[in-house]
Amino acid sequence: MNKKTMIILGVGLLIILITLIVQNQQLKSDKEGMEEAIKSMEEKLEDKKQGANTTEVYLRASSTAEEFIKTYFQFTNQPNKDEVLPFVTSNVEDQLSFQDEVETDDNLSDVVTKVNNLEIYYGQNTDDRQEIFARFDSEIEVDGTQTHSPSFVKFDMIQNNNSWKIDDMEFMQY
Repeated sequence: MNKKTMIILGVGLLIILITLIVQNQQLKSDKEGMEEAIKSMEEKLEDKKQGANTTEVYLRASSTAEEFIKTYFQFTNQPNKDEVLPFVTSNVEDQLSFQDEVETDDNLSDVVTKVNNLEIYYGQNTDDRQEIFARFDSEIEVDGTQTHSPSFVKFDMIQNNNSWKIDDMEFMQY
């Protein structure tokens, strides 16, 4: 091979080598950019997961509140203590009235109450506490006469052993 061919081959190899070095630097830069984007996406995904857990907490607390309302405010004569107590702490238990605590007159006809149009709203929350507001129409029937009253209740819910209970309650009926 002559000298001219060797120079052309050397220059060609040098150009290929420089091109490979430049491409390698670009790939490293792209990789770093992609790693940052992946990290950002993972952080956003974790934030969304934490938001999903909060939503789950809301739903569990509201289902306990809803079941309590349907059990305590919807009854014949008096609410059943055994059905209501699983939803409340001892703080609220002291505020409630049940069959065995109220004297009844056998001459009175049955008092039947119903809960209609129940709406649940969420207030402030922390990891183990949730404030819930509920609005419902209370229908009371005595001797065939019905009355309807809007009712409002505020619950302070507390989470204990992965279940929700009502720890404080304020009730208003008009």
